Amino acid sequence: MVKLFKKGSYRIPAAAVLITAVLAAGTPVNALGSPVLAAGVNQSVKTSENIIKPKGHRTYHSLDRAVKAAGFPFEAPSLLPKGYQLSSVQLSGEITGRNSERMDYVTLSFEPAVKNRTYSSFGLEAANLKYSKSSKEIVESLKASLQKQKFIIEEKETDVAGKAVLRINATLEDDSIKMALSYFFWERNGISYKLELLNSDFSEQEIEVLISSMKIPDENMRKTYINKDSLMVDVVDGEDLQLAAKAIGFTPKFPLQVSGFTLKSAFVTSKINFSYSRNGKEELTRVLYSEYESSDSHDKKNPQWFKLLQMKDDGQFKTFKANKQVLFFRTDGGARKVSAELIKIGGKEVLRTSPYTSDGGKSSAYNPVWIGYFWLEQGVCYQAVFKKDQVKDPQGAVAALIKTRPVQLAK
Repeated sequence: MVKLFKKGSYRIPAAAVLITAVLAAGTPVNALGSPVLAAGVNQSVKTSENIIKPKGHRTYHSLDRAVKAAGFPFEAPSLLPKGYQLSSVQLSGEITGRNSERMDYVTLSFEPAVKNRTYSSFGLEAANLKYSKSSKEIVESLKASLQKQKFIIEEKETDVAGKAVLRINATLEDDSIKMALSYFFWERNGISYKLELLNSDFSEQEIEVLISSMKIPDENMRKTYINKDSLMVDVVDGEDLQLAAKAIGFTPKFPLQVSGFTLKSAFVTSKINFSYSRNGKEELTRVLYSEYESSDSHDKKNPQWFKLLQMKDDGQFKTFKANKQVLFFRTDGGARKVSAELIKIGGKEVLRTSPYTSDGGKSSAYNPVWIGYFWLEQGVCYQAVFKKDQVKDPQGAVAALIKTRPVQLAK
């Protein structure tokens, strides 16, 4: 799909919540200004504050989170074409300080609610004109991009429910591809909007209803525009973490510092990124995924890095332990079987996999080689994954994670 240029464009995401801990005076601080804590202790964070260093972009699965995170009030369609729902929301903008950012762009993506429908998804982008390119500049950039790709362009101005709307139709047809794109541009209250349709079969009436229904989201829209099946929902602040705990069904471990590593990113995903799902129900299981990094290099090439995943155990750990084998999801939909051995770390039974690549024999020589560690605590299955030979002491990091306590979420 053709995308407009966006400053700070994104890739391939309040109740009073406190992650409480007793901190000693004079504790050293990390690059984010947060105290560096020993294993087993979690950093206290206010709900409105970021717990991840600002990156200028994030992905959410609900309109409510997007409204709260955006740096400007934007409109959204209150009437969607029949059979459509929100797919995801991407926000992007600028990093404005050491621990702050301003979101100037919002992209709402919509998809058919029934996955086997042939209808196309569509997107709506809103940009704060105070910090973005003007609508004219955005349109000219789009047209130049389309012409470079040999699209035939038709442009016309129209009026939709009192809005002056510029419509651009672009078609491309040759022996290998047939594509029809439609874009609609308008401005309102200092915000520019772009509606993008790809090979759409929407009638002119449906398009007019979609545009004319645009309004600042009310409480009902904010609560009902949510995609619970989303494969990625960023965890950036304390409220995100509270929602993540609700999604996965337990209070997670979430140290900002552990064994010399710093939390770099986190998001809620599905079991597809944890292990192999035996049925459709298991595919819906939510997983909290987080990444940790140390600036010290062990292999003299890359920073030390690992990922931590956690989900409610569904009996898989017992099966993995009995079979001395772990199952992962392959990109072709099959199960990737990896042998594992039972070891003890910090007094805990841990399954350590043999080195493996994501797709086994289907992987290329450039695919990384991984080693995973699985363990069970109070009905929660944890998995720490390291690139082979990149981390100096992976078992030390696992021992620190085992020692770490779950966070305390205040009501």
